[in-house]
Amino acid sequence: MKLKKILSIFLLFAVLLSVLTSCGYSQGKQKSEETMNYSLITDTSGKNDFSSNQACWEALTKLKEVHPEIELEYIEPTQEVEFLTGIDILADNKSDVIVAGSALLTGAVAKAAAQNPDIKYLLAGSTLDEIPQNLTTVTFRSHEAAFLTGYIAGRTTTTNKVGFIGGMDNVGSYQLESGYEAGVAYAARELGKNIEVMIQYAESYSDMSKGRSVASKMYLYGCDIIFQNASAAGTGVIEEAKARGKYVIGSITDQSVIAPDNILTSAVVNTDKAVLDLCEKMYNNEDVGAKNFDYGLKLGFVGIPTENKNVDTEVYNSAMELKASIENGTVVPPSSRSELKEFKANL
Repeated sequence: MKLKKILSIFLLFAVLLSVLTSCGYSQGKQKSEETMNYSLITDTSGKNDFSSNQACWEALTKLKEVHPEIELEYIEPTQEVEFLTGIDILADNKSDVIVAGSALLTGAVAKAAAQNPDIKYLLAGSTLDEIPQNLTTVTFRSHEAAFLTGYIAGRTTTTNKVGFIGGMDNVGSYQLESGYEAGVAYAARELGKNIEVMIQYAESYSDMSKGRSVASKMYLYGCDIIFQNASAAGTGVIEEAKARGKYVIGSITDQSVIAPDNILTSAVVNTDKAVLDLCEKMYNNEDVGAKNFDYGLKLGFVGIPTENKNVDTEVYNSAMELKASIENGTVVPPSSRSELKEFKANL
């Protein structure tokens, strides 16, 4: 009987260890009165996705450089069903602030915030209609950056065929898709020609092979430039561009570090800058709860890199003039498919 109990306890421990391992758990130190625990929960792309999750982790590491007493930890779920469990683990480990690195975590964060009113949550890339007092959200006008990259693609293409590859078919992807397609249309009007935009979704943010396969078909179709917004799956798009000697447009971060000769430009969203600022405010106990912070081109939170070695100088200068028109409200990039339809009708 005793042996059976021992075996049962051992099996239970093994199951718990398996869950923690599958989530990519990184244990932090036990909280003391002098420390604050900041944690990151990523989507399935992980914290090294060259995208939003990575930007959030970099923000936290920068925060620790300023405040060495802060303790950091993270969890990298491998499946969406692990999102809420991962957040609960961080809460049980006495996190003071839990940062969610992706809009895909919106539902899980909303549930967790309701269950743990004493913990502060920060959601990057999405918001809620009603934000609880212990949650802060930050959204970005990423369509403004995508518009600039679409304009550059339209001015650069030689085949008059360009592509867009998203990760999952959702509202956040439509925002970038619409801005990009509008920018291409704006350039096509300037040039007095038709430019086709091919759009497809990889149905994954983590499957590099799927991203590469979709990109291969687009390049074979005749697209010479593809804008990828597929996180880790988008890395597959970049690899295919390298293999074929084609151009690809990065998203969220300046991805020229991955493929200097193939990244035409990137639609940069300075998630790290915004998350660092809000985490610092939380550290100083400033009241940022129940609020959404919406950042765009005018405040420097989105845009394109200052260094774009593969972009023609004249095209870059024209893009900067267009940037000024967006900032002063003369040009208003669409953020949805319905707005895109109206935008193109008024060109």
